Amino acid sequence: MAPSNRSSLNQPFMESSDASARSTRAFQVVSVTTLAAAAFMMGVGCTLVLDASWGSQEGKAAAAMQRGAPAQLLAASAKEVTEAELDVIEFDYVIVGAGSAGSVLAERLSKLNATVALIEQGGGAVPSGMTDRMPGVRQILHAACDPFNDCGIGDGPGQGFLDGGMFTHPGAAFQERFAMGGTSSISVGAHFRGGDAYWGGIAKDFGQHWALSEDQIVDLERETGVSHKPVGDQTVISVLNGIASRAAGSAPDVFMIPQYNGGSDGLYENSYTAFLEKAESRKNLHVVSNMYVNRVKIQDGRAMGVIAQRSFANGKRGPEYLVGARREVLLAAGAVGSAALLRRSSPSLSELVRPLRDQPLITLAWHCGACNVTQEVLQAIKALPAHGDKHLMEQLLSRDVMYGHGLEMNLAGQKVLVMGRFVKCWACGPGVLGDQLEMDIVLVQPQCFEFEVSAHGHTSDVDRLTHEGDIRAGLEAVRLVKAAVQSMPGYEQLRLTPVGMFHEDPETDLTAGGGIYSFFAATATCRLGDVVDGELKVKGVQGLRAADASVLPEPPAGRPYFSIIKVAHVAAQLVMRDAMSK
Repeated sequence: MAPSNRSSLNQPFMESSDASARSTRAFQVVSVTTLAAAAFMMGVGCTLVLDASWGSQEGKAAAAMQRGAPAQLLAASAKEVTEAELDVIEFDYVIVGAGSAGSVLAERLSKLNATVALIEQGGGAVPSGMTDRMPGVRQILHAACDPFNDCGIGDGPGQGFLDGGMFTHPGAAFQERFAMGGTSSISVGAHFRGGDAYWGGIAKDFGQHWALSEDQIVDLERETGVSHKPVGDQTVISVLNGIASRAAGSAPDVFMIPQYNGGSDGLYENSYTAFLEKAESRKNLHVVSNMYVNRVKIQDGRAMGVIAQRSFANGKRGPEYLVGARREVLLAAGAVGSAALLRRSSPSLSELVRPLRDQPLITLAWHCGACNVTQEVLQAIKALPAHGDKHLMEQLLSRDVMYGHGLEMNLAGQKVLVMGRFVKCWACGPGVLGDQLEMDIVLVQPQCFEFEVSAHGHTSDVDRLTHEGDIRAGLEAVRLVKAAVQSMPGYEQLRLTPVGMFHEDPETDLTAGGGIYSFFAATATCRLGDVVDGELKVKGVQGLRAADASVLPEPPAGRPYFSIIKVAHVAAQLVMRDAMSK
């Protein structure tokens, strides 16, 4: 290959994972020369490290993983040389996406004697701050603190905790957060296993490796910091009990929703803190941030790696580079990202992609001028940075800014989940004090609530219900919730407030099919059986798996965060089993 055809990395993008970087919550950028030397050392001297908890089978898989040739770190622009001449940055495994699934995969696979690249479109910032790990806090601050109202937090008016990362809503579609830990920063809070029947059906159709034992599930819950400590506002519980008594026997008792917390610092866990943070010091793991994966490189029916571009602050992207995968490419970019990536990679893969499925959310809210939950939370947040007081942290955690209790019932043949909380009053007008009682109705597995994902990651509009059964179930739920709230003592102090997608009365909007949000439970674009097989291998391509929310056939019961963790865990076990067989 002629030297003139090579293109050096003007912006080195490989990131170290040494102890000093971990302690500062940032990754050290190193030069290509240093990386080449480091890769050579890994290639000839990487020791076998595997956590004992993985058991004997995984240990055999690790022992079977023999090191190949040292990784080549000669980068060339894919646009300037022929495929035959192209040198690559090469690893054993390439994981696309450092979100909920990617964090688990990186933590698991980096225990092997194998090089692992974790490529993330977002920047190097990690979601370890309060607003990324405290359910409701980011929204409260976003509403209460703006450039004209300095909450006394951060470096200036409206700054500090409000530094970017707010997720977009349907229409702009599911591009919630590009960062380490991904969208888990908005999914933390309420914990849902997904439903025994849901996972039993997947195991029946796609293999018993999907049937995790109770001990395995508990271990995963422990890793994600699930806490069963009761939490919840008595007003919300009263409303839920009122709904249950009116639901004609179709509703079970009100249940407490476990929460994600128990981190060493007392905050809630997310994918970064629960998984990826553990792996930062492993020398065989390389985290690549600010890197957009354009497509999977497929040659002779096999995934050879991914074509990636450096992302810059001005929105532009640099030249393309091939990040090679000696063993496998694992897609963990989410239901939108993984689907869009398949569409960009080849026409045959684009044809496999299926519509995204989601859960519609109907929100009713009543303004309570006498309620002070938001103000109490703000006071606790203001005091926390100054004192770092455990008592203040407990006070903050005790406030009901997250879902505390829920109720599941069957309405019009649909499974409906109802939850409630007090949040900052969004629609009450400038300067209006108080909170709103928010009752959220979720159609868990609707008959028809899906939309297409384009090759650019855009989705069609999702603010409509089209199936008569979905509309009927939503209407019944709205009427039950309204009746329960109106029967509360002191109801005259509450005022029904326009919220969500509603423009008129909620029942009027729902009758027309509107008045809904997304519950951010995007699944099914690379669904099991249609796009991937039971072992998550993309059909028609060797060395390529999808291992995130996209493979779930439909949304699980409740938020999908823990279900995504289970998918990534199963995927890691399958990869290790295959390594043992080679």
